Amino acid sequence: MDYVAGSVIADCLIDAYPQVLEAVYETYKPAREIVGHCIELRVLERFGVYFGFLIDKREKQENIYRERILVKTTDFFRRFISWHIA
Repeated sequence: MDYVAGSVIADCLIDAYPQVLEAVYETYKPAREIVGHCIELRVLERFGVYFGFLIDKREKQENIYRERILVKTTDFFRRFISWHIA
């Protein structure tokens, strides 16, 4: 399985649960960008990578304070977690 940008997964989750955008107070960024960054950091990095569900890879960006996060599932994830869409 190839690496996927964390922002793609974040966008999918936001599209699945759009009501989360209503709870965000927009400051200097749009709500979608704020929530997307939170999903990348908290769900993918802090949960998925920490518990061994995901492997991460980082790419440098023009903004020196931000890296592009790429993730892919581990064998553990593929063996024990299955998605069923009705």
